[in-house]
Amino acid sequence: MDFDFFLAFAIFRRILTMTISLEQRPEVLGRRPGAQTLIRLQGHHLQALYKLWVAMSNVRVEHIEDVIENLGGDGAVRG
Repeated sequence: MDFDFFLAFAIFRRILTMTISLEQRPEVLGRRPGAQTLIRLQGHHLQALYKLWVAMSNVRVEHIEDVIENLGGDGAVRG
């Protein structure tokens, strides 16, 4: 099996988890209170993961790019 596939899948799953946590109340999703604040403060991690995802898959997700941009990303996620 191709390890890169599983790595890309894990990266995208993490991106989705972080994005959903930003858009919903994390407590409803079973995450600890305050998770949303931590994700916002460390938005550069989401941006780095997304850049890696795009590099591996060549698939862009406009909604995730919007979320990163709203976090104050450096704007380098858009093609």
